[in-house]
Amino acid sequence: MFFARTTDAPIVGDAVARASVHPSLSRLRSQSMNDDKSSTTAGDSSRWEAATQLLKPLGPVAANFSVAVRTLLSYHERDTPILSAGAQNHILRLLRNNTVKATYYYATKAYRPHLLQQATPIKSKDFLAMYTPLEHAVLLAYCYLFRSLAKKSSKEEWEYVQSPLYEALEIGACIGSRVAAIGLGVGLLSRGMRYLAFAPFLISDGKAFVQYRRHLSSKDLPFDVAREIELWGCSSIQIAALLMESIGFNRSLAMQFVAAAEGNKLLPPDARYGVPFRFAEALLESYMERGEMHETLPVSTGVSMTLTFSNDERMSLLSELGKVIGSTERIEWLNKGGGSINPSSSPELFSQDVETIGG
Repeated sequence: MFFARTTDAPIVGDAVARASVHPSLSRLRSQSMNDDKSSTTAGDSSRWEAATQLLKPLGPVAANFSVAVRTLLSYHERDTPILSAGAQNHILRLLRNNTVKATYYYATKAYRPHLLQQATPIKSKDFLAMYTPLEHAVLLAYCYLFRSLAKKSSKEEWEYVQSPLYEALEIGACIGSRVAAIGLGVGLLSRGMRYLAFAPFLISDGKAFVQYRRHLSSKDLPFDVAREIELWGCSSIQIAALLMESIGFNRSLAMQFVAAAEGNKLLPPDARYGVPFRFAEALLESYMERGEMHETLPVSTGVSMTLTFSNDERMSLLSELGKVIGSTERIEWLNKGGGSINPSSSPELFSQDVETIGG
């Protein structure tokens, strides 16, 4: 079963346990409230409590996913790109599930199609070398959270969650893949996770969600934090942070995500998460909301270092983003299930006649 709890042995010293949402979320909330460097929004206990309540319908996260994400993040934080045999086996067990394999295959087709051009059929183990530990963690997190939340959401309104989510993922992937200071993993998380956070709003109060998305459409806004707090008592930023923490991302990543999304300059950006998230937020905000691309990252990011593009780099990135937005062939990689893994739909996983690069 896709969401079955695993009873496999612990990997890299990380106990496999039933990863209930609530203790971890409570810890993130309480630590945030006690951190005088957190923003006012992040430090408001009632709003964090409201966000926690909205996530209750999600229930416990399957431990085979949360353990995988925590383990992968530990490799990322140790700058160790090669996983141990135990960690590799844990990821491979997940990849044997065709739904997870479909997520990887179609995400690769969307963002790194050249990696599918091999002379022999692609096996599960080949996907291990295609992504960094952080990127693996992000793909697995989206795979689990998207399906879990979609199951509990109104089918009629779900399109208003996934449509802006896919656009944010496409733009985030484009920017992250081309700006090394951001990277694919952070690019996918930055805006995409906030749109996935719309799902708890929808699950909690469908009528309020319809009101909210119509408000955004009429004002041509991506988000409206004040209206979110008015309707649900918390923001999509807080829900996104708690979703990430529930699936296995740690507090440091979650709070740097919050600081970047809120424009909070009081929490110093660390080099591993704070700087990439602030760069990503600044670039995504300028492009998604104004169709622009800064030549030099604005001071408002709170990052002392600058990110500067030459005119050629800027125009090249804008051109690639234009292609992404203008494309009518969006690959909805999170919607792909095990049935989409077959010789007709995913020939690279089966055919012996895959064309090699330059062949």
